[in-house]
Amino acid sequence: MRRYTLIILLIIFASAIYAETKTAEKLNIGSQETVSGKTLTILGAAADGSVKVDVDGKKGVVIYGDYAREINGMRLLITNYTYIDETFVHITMEITVEASCGDGVCDTNLSESSESCCTDCGCTTGTCINNICKIAECEEDNDCDDDNKCTTDTCNA
Repeated sequence: MRRYTLIILLIIFASAIYAETKTAEKLNIGSQETVSGKTLTILGAAADGSVKVDVDGKKGVVIYGDYAREINGMRLLITNYTYIDETFVHITMEITVEASCGDGVCDTNLSESSESCCTDCGCTTGTCINNICKIAECEEDNDCDDDNKCTTDTCNA
């Protein structure tokens, strides 16, 4: 039984995270790449492998040979780097943008919708309960009693 519970939890967790990854090749100073609505701009580069970038207004530095760096929701990893001079480089970069169901943002660029993530996107009909859109089933006033004296607990209200 524990095994099935673990499998179900893994499926739920895996379905709550969406990511789009793109490998951008031959990037140079001034190059732009857009992934899931976020835009990366290469601002500058140095002989030591450091690359100055801008992701939708937030600046940062990514270093070749280092771990992936996250800047403004975009994870960047330089996989190839050839420095010619301060105005000309060849950069290959793996760009990943993740959306997580429950972060308060309905990211349709990453396939979030009311069916896949009503926590963020809401429900077209019904109410979002545990990330599932459910149509209210109220047959008696007791079905609607939420133990809150400030609410009206009737099926018609």
